Amino acid sequence: MNIRELKQNAKQELSQNRGSAVLAIIMPVLVYFVLYGAFFGIAFAGIAMEQLILSFIGFAAVFVIVIAFIPVTVGYAHFFRPFVAGDKPPVKAVAKAWTGGNFWRNLGRILQTILYFYLWYFLIALLAGIVMSILTFIGMQAGFVTGDDFLEMMLSLLAVNVVIGVVALIFVLFKALSYAMVPFVLSDEEFDQHYFAPVELSRLMMKGNKRKLLLTLLSFIGWMILGVLTLHILTILHVGPYIWGTLAGFYEEAKKNLPEEHK
Repeated sequence: MNIRELKQNAKQELSQNRGSAVLAIIMPVLVYFVLYGAFFGIAFAGIAMEQLILSFIGFAAVFVIVIAFIPVTVGYAHFFRPFVAGDKPPVKAVAKAWTGGNFWRNLGRILQTILYFYLWYFLIALLAGIVMSILTFIGMQAGFVTGDDFLEMMLSLLAVNVVIGVVALIFVLFKALSYAMVPFVLSDEEFDQHYFAPVELSRLMMKGNKRKLLLTLLSFIGWMILGVLTLHILTILHVGPYIWGTLAGFYEEAKKNLPEEHK
């Protein structure tokens, strides 16, 4: 399927069963904010009453809630994969991210993905900084770069710095796209016992698909802006389910890109 077909399929399924899709999106968020707000309130009440133990319990609970919410993307994948396939999954399918002994596995794999991304981010940023420093030094030696401090020297190479920064940003972006299918892999029972980690399976699926995914996400920019302008009411009622449905369809297409020896 091309991008238009993926979006049309998601929109069609959404039009037929919008209620459950909206509930699937909003329920985990509601639970999160209710718990987060309650324990954040307890923490500040402890500060106001000078009860350090109470405030510590509140802040510790907030931290636990934030960590526990991390696998929510896997829950959405559990719901929207069958949803765009024409089935009518129950809203509670989202809870599979936390139930059935899946929580620690999902949390660990998502954190692993985040760690991989930030390692690449810092590596690329470091390399970009080294290249900029080398160019500055060469420019100083050649007399093209002037300035009393490092900042002025870097500003005198502004055009080059911008180019290097854009290139580094592109590398970081495409690395993030390589890991985009991890939540869907974790929701797919077909890969439960696979010898490759979800990060690696996502990377293999996304070979040749990163540009398509980027264009798919960019096609939702207008909807995202409308979502913000409506205080995210439209995001909940339409944009969120629409995007997740499209991404679920994208995953099923990307999975076909996996080499036969890795299936």
